[in-house]
Amino acid sequence: MGEGTSVATAEGPCTLLKDEGNQLMQAGNFHSAAAVYSRAISLAKASANPQPDMAVLYCNRSAAHMGLGHFFAAMLDAKFAIELDQKMVKAYYRLTQAQLHLGRFKAAVMSARAGERLLNVKASRTTDFSMLLDQVAAAGALQGDYAAFDGRALQVRSAGEDAWLGKPAPEDPTLDGPQPHTPLQLKCNEQCTDLDKHKTDPPQSMPLATTGVQRVSFRSVKEAVEAAQDGDQIILLPGIHNGMGETINITNRILLRGSGQLGDSKIDQRANSPTFRITRSAVIMNIEVDMTGFREAVLITGTDRVSPVLQNCSISCSGDDAVHVSSKARPTLQQCNISGKKCGLIVSGSSKIKLVRCNISVCGQQACKAMDSASVQMTRCLLGKHEEECIVGMGTSNVDLADCHMHSSQGPAVDVSGKARLSMSRGSIKECVGGVWMWDNSVCELVDVNLHGGTSHAIVTDNKAKIKLVVSSAFSTPHTSHYTCTKDT
Repeated sequence: MGEGTSVATAEGPCTLLKDEGNQLMQAGNFHSAAAVYSRAISLAKASANPQPDMAVLYCNRSAAHMGLGHFFAAMLDAKFAIELDQKMVKAYYRLTQAQLHLGRFKAAVMSARAGERLLNVKASRTTDFSMLLDQVAAAGALQGDYAAFDGRALQVRSAGEDAWLGKPAPEDPTLDGPQPHTPLQLKCNEQCTDLDKHKTDPPQSMPLATTGVQRVSFRSVKEAVEAAQDGDQIILLPGIHNGMGETINITNRILLRGSGQLGDSKIDQRANSPTFRITRSAVIMNIEVDMTGFREAVLITGTDRVSPVLQNCSISCSGDDAVHVSSKARPTLQQCNISGKKCGLIVSGSSKIKLVRCNISVCGQQACKAMDSASVQMTRCLLGKHEEECIVGMGTSNVDLADCHMHSSQGPAVDVSGKARLSMSRGSIKECVGGVWMWDNSVCELVDVNLHGGTSHAIVTDNKAKIKLVVSSAFSTPHTSHYTCTKDT
């Protein structure tokens, strides 16, 4: 048998196994796909001749490991693929994915940048690293890592006494001249690793470059946001800023943060449109937003890929709701203070929001209203001093509370109707006008909750609603209901 025949024999089974593995991947059978790719790799290694599909096999097995949640193995296989073919863009994509899930955010950014450079050389956009970098930015920020914001560092000067008039900062010809924007790579040299420890001391950037034609200083937040590119940081210098009476549309992956402590950098917006409309996975931190007008202060909307992070912010609206999350957006709020003339938080559509260590207080209506099929997840949050309920669930919405406390509201702490579901583990309800009130086909589950009905009933249900209490107690004042249960009711 000649050499050509030997090579053909070796390559044939490898190709067949690769195709079989691809079919298994399409069927979602990642375990079997990984095994088939491994057989193909072993066969290719045993061949005396180089196998052209080796890099592809490693890249495909990396994807199978990702599907199984074996992120370290996925990272190794992606690296093997790159060693064999340094121009394989998809291998850099797999590597970035694995590093993201391993929490290696800086390495993930470097891998994504390498993949983007290859795409630029090829003038191709068959693989999009932009959305992947959005995931790195959001996941990193939640861990106090801001490596994904490796672009320019821009500054916004305070408008001073003219802020309430909707005017920008005073003009400075040395900073505001007609200068083109060119990329400037600046990195954070301090990164938050413990949000509780640094809740009023966000990461600081390196000193800004002020030479050449680079413009890094702006007169308003709106102007800076419009000039920003993906990966840029925008630093609000201490003082009062405004949105120039118009909505600030955040459509790029940026880090927008205030200097100093919370309250040192304040946005005083007077308009009948939202202060911020966020449609991208940006990070906003250490900023006080004081909205005067008949629209929400912050609107977050978009697809399920829109996952912005708001950290250590204060958001208030004197004429409407403070925060509205709609469509399919997936934001996270950490250590934020929220207050609204109407609701503190409205969640609608099929959006999902996570709140961690947030305080929603002094609202004219509810702290949180969940509508449609929206989902709300709160952990260690405090809700109190509202004119109506703390939590309202409607439609088919789902509310999940863990270690949360509700108090001092002029309506029941919880009011759910339709087919809404609410679960609460640990925490307390006290000093409200009622505890948990349920209507229609709603469902509630309380686990280890200290429930006081205040001046009204601790629990009210109609005929179809279902409630389950596990190691929970419910108490009311005299002449109202007293309810204690440890099983389905």
